[in-house]
Amino acid sequence: MDLTSQPIHNHLDDMLVSALMLTWQDAITFTLKEDLRLTGVTMTDILQAERDTVETNSKVEALDADFALMSLTFRKFLPQLISYLN
Repeated sequence: MDLTSQPIHNHLDDMLVSALMLTWQDAITFTLKEDLRLTGVTMTDILQAERDTVETNSKVEALDADFALMSLTFRKFLPQLISYLN
């Protein structure tokens, strides 16, 4: 299917994007809503594989490792996202 064809353009006329599903640096996926909210933020398999290299002995330690990894990821991600949206 040719997505640049005239029937596709005709169908999409007057439509607006209200949500955009994105992946950032193969680390996280999320949906960016039209009001700039982020929803459905999840680790990709690549980031999860990195997380799986950390040995944990309890659910609390696993949660702590997940939180630390996501915090470090967001520390890099959020400034870049803000710069894109400005």
